[in-house]
Amino acid sequence: MKKYTTEGTSLIPKINFDFEKGTLEITGRCVPENSREFFRPLFEALEIYGAAPAKITSVSIQLEYFNTSSSKEILDMFRVLKKIDKNGSPVTIFWRYDEEDEEMRETGIEYQIITELKFEMVGVKDM
Repeated sequence: MKKYTTEGTSLIPKINFDFEKGTLEITGRCVPENSREFFRPLFEALEIYGAAPAKITSVSIQLEYFNTSSSKEILDMFRVLKKIDKNGSPVTIFWRYDEEDEEMRETGIEYQIITELKFEMVGVKDM
């Protein structure tokens, strides 16, 4: 497996994970009926990727909204990424949020504090 992708809908985000480039992009809304089931294939892909990651791993997250159950799964995803970071493939999270959405910005800061990963906060106009 060299890539993992999902097409986004009004309930689930678009995911584009390219192992060779070391890039993971998650965009859209994240309110699946079963967050654990939705994220399971991504976690499996991260485990495979973590065995032989790129030199640098770049994660871009641009979610306009996510529910509480997805929040936990996102945190768990960051914990997996932290293991990759500790094993020598530096991970940077680009947390993209609507520049007028202070709550989403603060959520990114909270994730950064909890995980101690490198986060870049990126305010986006007219998201």
